[in-house]
Amino acid sequence: SGNGYHDKHGCERKKRGIVSGQYEICPGCHFDNHSEINAIRMVKENGLEDELKDADVYLHSHWWACELCSKKLHEVGIKNVFFNKEWTRKFLEIN
Repeated sequence: SGNGYHDKHGCERKKRGIVSGQYEICPGCHFDNHSEINAIRMVKENGLEDELKDADVYLHSHWWACELCSKKLHEVGIKNVFFNKEWTRKFLEIN
C-alpha cells in the first residue's frame, strides 16, 4: 500500500487467508490508505477540488474500485473511471 505498512509488516489480511475486500482487518489495506482516497486528499490539500468535477480517472494496477472508493469518487464529481483490461484479465485469470 501507499502508506508503507505492507513493506514493514506484511498484509494482515493475507496472513490470515482472508479474501480481498475486508479492508478493516489490515491497517495497510484500510480504506483511508486506498490510492483513490489518497489522490482525492492530495487534490484537496492543494486547493484543486474544482478540478475533479467531471474529470476522468485512470486507475493503474486496479481491476475495480471498492464500494467506498467508488462512492468517494462520485461525491467529488469524477465523471468516469477507467481500468486497464490487462490488469482485469490477470486478476480474473482470463487469457
